[in-house]
Amino acid sequence: MLLALLAAMSPAPGTPGETYTCHFGQYGMVVINTRYPGATMTVGGRTILVYGGSDFFQARDGDEFILFGPNMRFWIYHDIRDNHCVRRPNRRR
Repeated sequence: MLLALLAAMSPAPGTPGETYTCHFGQYGMVVINTRYPGATMTVGGRTILVYGGSDFFQARDGDEFILFGPNMRFWIYHDIRDNHCVRRPNRRR
């Protein structure tokens, strides 16, 4: 009984998250993978490890960041907003 309770209380090994593909005008396509741990953002063909906050993802080196609205319905990159990002669930590992 105690072992079952401890197992239920332990944190999940990770979540598969979702992938969002957005287009930001002159900046082109940006792909955001919200998998935890291991979230990434791909900009200009370069994949960057990012960490997430309550309404953003930021590169670990601080150079790139992207904002999102409630429930990730829209994304903002360099003051350009995309309301029509393609969302797809990630497969479990």
